[in-house]
Amino acid sequence: MRSKPGGLWRSCSGWNIFSLPGVQMSGKALCKRALDVYVDRGISFADAYTAITMQAQGVPEIYSWDRDFDHIDGLNRVEPEE
Repeated sequence: MRSKPGGLWRSCSGWNIFSLPGVQMSGKALCKRALDVYVDRGISFADAYTAITMQAQGVPEIYSWDRDFDHIDGLNRVEPEE
């Protein structure tokens, strides 16, 4: 697990950019939740976004060698057989 960017990221004004009414994007809520997971768990944003999207779609399991997924509550990582 990588070091957490938490304090620095949350203290910068960019953290609240998603709260601005003029910021429009599809999946805004998912992206904000993924940023929370990225900061809180210290995993890559790509892994955080993948995990949050899976949870939103009701997919509880991922087949992956990437152990970062082990740090996501409610997501079960299954290591593929070679």
